[in-house]
Amino acid sequence: MEEVKDEYREILLKLSRLQKPIHLDSLSSEERHVYILWSQCDDPEKFQKARFGVRGQIGLRDRFAESLRRSGTYHDHITETLARYQLPEDLVYLPHVESLFDYNSYSKVGAVGLWQFIRHTGRLFLMVNYAIDERRDPISATEAAAQLLKLNYEELQSWPLAITAYNHGLTGMKRAILQTGSRDFGEIFTRYTSRTFGFASRNFYAEFLAARQVAKNYKIYFGDIGLDKPVAYQTIVLPNSAYLWHIAAIFDVPQDTLIVYNPAFRRPVIQNKRPIPRGYELRLPYRDGYDPREVFVSNTKPAPQQKVQTIDDISFAFQASAADSAHSATEAEILNMLKKPLPSLVDRVEPAKMDESKDGM
Repeated sequence: MEEVKDEYREILLKLSRLQKPIHLDSLSSEERHVYILWSQCDDPEKFQKARFGVRGQIGLRDRFAESLRRSGTYHDHITETLARYQLPEDLVYLPHVESLFDYNSYSKVGAVGLWQFIRHTGRLFLMVNYAIDERRDPISATEAAAQLLKLNYEELQSWPLAITAYNHGLTGMKRAILQTGSRDFGEIFTRYTSRTFGFASRNFYAEFLAARQVAKNYKIYFGDIGLDKPVAYQTIVLPNSAYLWHIAAIFDVPQDTLIVYNPAFRRPVIQNKRPIPRGYELRLPYRDGYDPREVFVSNTKPAPQQKVQTIDDISFAFQASAADSAHSATEAEILNMLKKPLPSLVDRVEPAKMDESKDGM
């Protein structure tokens, strides 16, 4: 990579020393390519300045291909959620930039999950505590991301700014508008200066556009990729807290399977040291004709002087996601998609608490 960067520095140095008029026939094909890239810039020092801004980055082709495969699991759900919030459908490609569609992703500043929420921001929209961390759950986190993106746009009235705010923070982009006196992203990109508005934040929108371009036209870049299948599931909001082993017994579902379907479970829940809290939206494998409300009521006994639960009491909490169940992933395929055997899911080690000073997600 350093050799390639040096080659381009030499090209830029040569171009900076050429006397006008410049005859393109006298340049090599690569020199012509670089010259034409800069043809719209009138700065006479453009090539000399560019020599000190040459950057290189190892390609992400293989990792992006994996991201595309994983995106098949969540693409339909994300687009449906975005439509419900009246947001642009193209925002479905944002997780390619945030996490490469890996819900197990952790950043160095403590951002977690598919949509990379830090703890502070996650708690505004999600359940984040000692037992449950919904930042890990792609379904719950998508709902939260839609709310945040909608808020960003309502405040900033610009999608380039709203998307940049997803990385840099809404407050940071408001400071940018105040400092530059402009809502034009090009002006802010060029003129806004801030200790926290570094390369990552400044180029976040460009990365999104690039990811969108590649993901929308992935067959041009990768050929036919077998996208992972969506997962059919059923949910029920738990009217009472309960330990994982108890929930597994009630619904006749192995604990390991419940962990797979509910990535928000933290270690204390997985190890049956803490109950799943009341109000948590439990996700279960879809079973045709199966109503978890009936099963919950028939398999739980009220404590003395406790009101008997009826189906009507929890009818609001039932949701079936089975419109495409015939074409959805099987449980075995779901486990394969996770790229981890069940024991490592059960025994997973959470990283130590990280600095969460990221001014954004």
